[in-house]
Amino acid sequence: MPSLYVAVYLACKPLRRRHHAVGMAAAFYAAAHPGSGFPYDAGDDPSFFSAAHYRGPITWGVCRRDLRCSIRKNDGVIFFAAQKDPQDNETIRYRFVAALRVADKMQHISVCRHPTFSHYLNLLVRPKDLGWEHHEPVAKHNDWLWRLSCRTSSLRRKDYIDAGHSHTPGQSLMIDGQSLPTASNYVVFSTSSAIIAPDPPLVARYCKGEPHESWQNDETSTEVRRLTLRNSDRHLRTCNRQQPHRHIHHRNLKELELDQTFLRFNTIICRP
Repeated sequence: MPSLYVAVYLACKPLRRRHHAVGMAAAFYAAAHPGSGFPYDAGDDPSFFSAAHYRGPITWGVCRRDLRCSIRKNDGVIFFAAQKDPQDNETIRYRFVAALRVADKMQHISVCRHPTFSHYLNLLVRPKDLGWEHHEPVAKHNDWLWRLSCRTSSLRRKDYIDAGHSHTPGQSLMIDGQSLPTASNYVVFSTSSAIIAPDPPLVARYCKGEPHESWQNDETSTEVRRLTLRNSDRHLRTCNRQQPHRHIHHRNLKELELDQTFLRFNTIICRP
């Protein structure tokens, strides 16, 4: 039985300076500039910009390692963007962005050879000589080895960071003296069932000091909240300062129930 996940990503200006960027990365910097419209993630993950640029599927391959590792084919993910209010730095605005179904999962070492995905911006590695090198076109993560694996062992995240720092470009990917078992945690979403808001609507706000977000009272926000939070006692934002946007997991939904949820999203988001 499929699951439905709710994930919030941070929409903010990319970290690197524009003069370092060329080609598609430069185009992304221009599109992701604050106030430019669509709320893109700073590393284009999920890959709304790359997917639109190449007219391909949306993918998810860098952030939320635990969710990417556990998610299965046919599961659904509802994405919201959290963005600082340009008029008030203590207020966060939440916009509904998309509802997507998982079509496939790939290893990063396969992604870099894909005719389309190899040009996306949410990459972690690329081939070099007889091995690999760390490669992120618009982002920078020192735990990149950790992000492309799902290994559960006594190893700590710091061990992966140390291994990444000591990695020599062109060599094999190694951890603890052994070959790194890369995981199929690069998520590819279906294009046929994708519901993407062309102008993501503002549905909720969070003000510093409040326990959680407050939802708008309009019809769209009310219905998005019902479809998203369902019968749980969760909110988009938690009281955990370390993980304020811990994902929500609605387990073991009936296939018909998930289909109806997506049909309803399509009606309220894509209606004229």
